[in-house]
Amino acid sequence: MEHIYQEKYMMIRTAKTTDKNWIEEIFAQNKKILGGAGYFGMQWHRYWNQPKSNEFWIVIENKAFCHYLVRKKDNVKVVYEIATHNDFKKQGFGKKLIEKIGQPIELKTDYDSIESNAFYKKIGFAPIGVSYTKSDNKKMMNYKK
Repeated sequence: MEHIYQEKYMMIRTAKTTDKNWIEEIFAQNKKILGGAGYFGMQWHRYWNQPKSNEFWIVIENKAFCHYLVRKKDNVKVVYEIATHNDFKKQGFGKKLIEKIGQPIELKTDYDSIESNAFYKKIGFAPIGVSYTKSDNKKMMNYKK
């Protein structure tokens, strides 16, 4: 079942396989925070070839996307990636995606990313601690809303 939400010029819908190229472009623009193109390819491929009933990619076409999972034990939405195309930043697209998935939400972002940390605090997330990635021991700020 496709999720659709529309307000003015911000139609939010479930991602389609045809969205891959523009999502990959946004991913590449934000690779310092999100990881490299190889990581995107792995996540996208797994989503379409080994789908989970509690995993979602939602989009505002050609502008922004959010990849998240609804944790089964407590219904918390865990955001894995969210990003907006550089040409559309600071226009409310990321905020609308977060509002669409609903609360409670948990996520992690690069501890040193001033832009990401400011964004999450601005839209009401509270810092809940620090963690480190398993792969490269990168410092992450954890948030909850």
